Amino acid sequence: MREIKLLQPDLLKDELLIKLNQIVDISQTIAISGGVSVVGSGFDFNRDKTSIQPIQLSTAILEEYFISLVDFIKKNEIKGKKYSGLVVHINNFDVVLSNDRTNKQVINFFNEIRDILQLQDVYFLFLGPRNFFKDIISTQQRVKSIFYQIPLKIEPLSKKEIVTAFEERMKLLQSSDVSNYIKPIEDEVIFRLYNLYQGDIRSIMSAVGAILNQCSDKLTKSLSVDESMLLLGKERWGKIEMAIKLTEDQKKILCYLIEKDKISQKEIVSIF
Repeated sequence: MREIKLLQPDLLKDELLIKLNQIVDISQTIAISGGVSVVGSGFDFNRDKTSIQPIQLSTAILEEYFISLVDFIKKNEIKGKKYSGLVVHINNFDVVLSNDRTNKQVINFFNEIRDILQLQDVYFLFLGPRNFFKDIISTQQRVKSIFYQIPLKIEPLSKKEIVTAFEERMKLLQSSDVSNYIKPIEDEVIFRLYNLYQGDIRSIMSAVGAILNQCSDKLTKSLSVDESMLLLGKERWGKIEMAIKLTEDQKKILCYLIEKDKISQKEIVSIF
């Protein structure tokens, strides 16, 4: 739906897409605010315990809507192009499964959508942590039987590849009236962050954002490793102080531990 809105928003006037948009809007508003008033729908949702509860859409109804949406995509031109199917990529299972308690919920999720996964001309890609197939998909024979390709294991990008990706992003974001841009950080900063976060690009880019947010003035040159790590340290320390009210003694202990590259629990007990 979001893709159609970006490519050709006038298609959203179609009766089917209007209904689907209402479902999306209602779901998102309830999730964000805990209540929503739907004009003309006959429902009034709010936090009042006596009010009508949000309508429950069964998997069968959602499946019917989804089939209709796929049919719409195949029959209609979208921004001058015809499409023969749909690719659905579902990301961030690494985040969802960072808590052991959510494993059962994810397994239930795949059991619930098993029939939807078999729809013709729809291709699903799931992005998750290592052993995602083994720990989640393979545990249910009913679900496992419909997966016909072995999982692809993607190794983390190398240091140089992340630098290349960063440069490509700079080019894509470059304004049309700018002849040349200044790289915000030196390549060595990416290398240092790569070592710090063991190649996790999400953490690396988050750290780059934190570094640049500390810059009050416009950059006239790329930030060096020392400048960048100092800014990152200030940002992280600021977050600690906001979250926890440390005493001066506690700050001294924490600073000592930070300055040590490696220290055992036994050493900590002995020193303090």
